[in-house]
Amino acid sequence: MAKVVVLGGGYAGLRAIKVLIDKAPKDTQLVLVSDTRIHTEKTNIHEVAAGTTAPASISFDVAEVAKPQRVKFILDTVTGIDLENKTVALKGDAEPLSYDYVIIALGFRSETFGISGAEENALPLTTLDQASAVATHIENQIKHYQESQDPNDLKVIVCGAGFTGIELLGELIHSTRQWAKKI
Repeated sequence: MAKVVVLGGGYAGLRAIKVLIDKAPKDTQLVLVSDTRIHTEKTNIHEVAAGTTAPASISFDVAEVAKPQRVKFILDTVTGIDLENKTVALKGDAEPLSYDYVIIALGFRSETFGISGAEENALPLTTLDQASAVATHIENQIKHYQESQDPNDLKVIVCGAGFTGIELLGELIHSTRQWAKKI
């Protein structure tokens, strides 16, 4: 019996688990390790930031999707991977997790690419909490504009033209109609 450990509960990790559930021999032991129970559909996070979608509509419980009858879910943080000895060190577990096969799908890091001022001034947009903070910030700026009448309060600058940045701009265009009614 083989033991396959999938590290990460994001798109890649969940896709790997889905394929393994469908195609791996039934006696294969499947383990999913994620540092969060909640998966966020990051391809829709811009909608939360623009205030057009509720956070709950783009998130779900990883353990439920992983089909508990087939996959052991471990809520923990990976602190190290020993490829030679085929073990994974976890923050909350003294014993390393052994495996026969490992799929490393631990996600991405947001990058400013050295754009001057981005690190100090931008609101990051990689998590649901950050998306909600962006939406709140925009709402607060609109409220402030009602008193100040300063057009600078209504300026939004998106730093980055990756998927999230472009989608955020598109979603902001749609949400400006609603915001204009508040001005």
